[in-house]
Amino acid sequence: MMPERPPAELAAALLNRSPEKFTVGRCLSAGLLALVWCCASEAQAGGDPISVTAKPVEFSILDPERRTFGELRYLGGLILESRDKRFGGFSGLVLTRQGRRLLTVSDQGWWMSAELSYAGGRLNNLSKARFGPLINKQGKRWRRKKFQDAEAIATFGADESAGVLVGYERRPRMQLYKVDAQGLAGRPRAIAVPKPMKKGRNNKELESIGRFGAGPNAGKYIALSEANLDKNGNVKGWMWRPGRKAERFSILRRRDYSVTDLAILRGGDVAILERRLGFLKLPGTAIRLIKASTLKKGATVDGRVLMEAAAPAQLVDNMEGLNAHRLSNGDLVFSLISDDNYNRDLQRTVLFQFAWPAAAQ
Repeated sequence: MMPERPPAELAAALLNRSPEKFTVGRCLSAGLLALVWCCASEAQAGGDPISVTAKPVEFSILDPERRTFGELRYLGGLILESRDKRFGGFSGLVLTRQGRRLLTVSDQGWWMSAELSYAGGRLNNLSKARFGPLINKQGKRWRRKKFQDAEAIATFGADESAGVLVGYERRPRMQLYKVDAQGLAGRPRAIAVPKPMKKGRNNKELESIGRFGAGPNAGKYIALSEANLDKNGNVKGWMWRPGRKAERFSILRRRDYSVTDLAILRGGDVAILERRLGFLKLPGTAIRLIKASTLKKGATVDGRVLMEAAAPAQLVDNMEGLNAHRLSNGDLVFSLISDDNYNRDLQRTVLFQFAWPAAAQ
C-alpha cells in the first residue's frame, strides 16, 4: 500500500524538480512526459528489460552470523535497487517450484519478472529483470491509481504455467493472467469475488489471495483483507467456490500487526505474512501457520508463529509479499519481499529467504 502523491509532487518527480519550483510550463512538460511514458508502456505490454542491482545482505544487524529466527533458518537476502522510476512498491510474490524465477506486482500497476541465483544454497543474486504494465481487458494499462493498486499475486494451479491471479485492493477484484517466459502475457480474465469483500475500509481491503489445490478446501479461492476488521477487531477473510456464496471467517489479530500476504502449502495449510508499520512504530514482521482443518465458515482462527523479527535488530522493512516453495530435501522455503512505498530515502526493497526444516513441519 502506498499513499497517493499530490499531482504537483508527482509531476515534479517525473522531471526531477522540487514541487516548490514547479511552474505551469513545467507541469505541461511533465504531463507530456507522463503521457509518452504511459503510451510506451502500453506498446511494450510484454515487458522490457531494466537494470536492477542486487546486494547480498544478512538479516540480523546486531549479530550478522545469526541464522536461526524462531523455527526458520535464514537462507540469504538481497537489497534491490534500480534507477527506473517504475521500480518499487512490490506487494505480492510468486516463485517457480525450484525458486529460480520470480514474479512480483506493484501497487502502481506494474509487474516485474527476474531470475534468481544461489551459491552454497543461499540466495546471492537477481538478474535478467523485466518490467511491464498490468493491463486490463482492453489491453491497456490501468490509468487511475484506484484501479492500479495490485496487492497480491498467486498461482492459479500447481505452478505458474496455469496462470497467476492478481488481486487489487482499492477496487477489490481478481484478474487471471497468463504467464510466458518473460512475465505476464495477454489480457486478463476477471474472477468473481464476494460482494462483502468490496465493502471494507478504504485502502484496507483485499491484500492476500490464493486458490487451494488440495486439502479440505480444494478448489476454493481464499482472500484476506489487510485491516478490514470484524466486530471483535480480527481480520476478515473469505473462501468461496465459483458461483457459490462465500464463507466468511476471521484471522485472530496479533497486537498491532496487519496481514499482508498468504501462501498456500501442501495439504491446504496457509502461511500468512504479517507486518507492523506506522508512525512511531519500528517495522516488524512475522510468519504464522494456519491449519487447513481450522479454516471454516464463521471460525476465528489462530496459528503457530514460525518466525517474528523487528527493526533495528533485524533488517525488516515494509514486508508485503510471501511465497513458499519446497526443496528436494523436504524443507519449505519462504520468500519475502518488501514494498518501499516509492520512498527511497527512508525505505528499501529487500528480498529474503528462510527455510523451515522438514523435520520441524
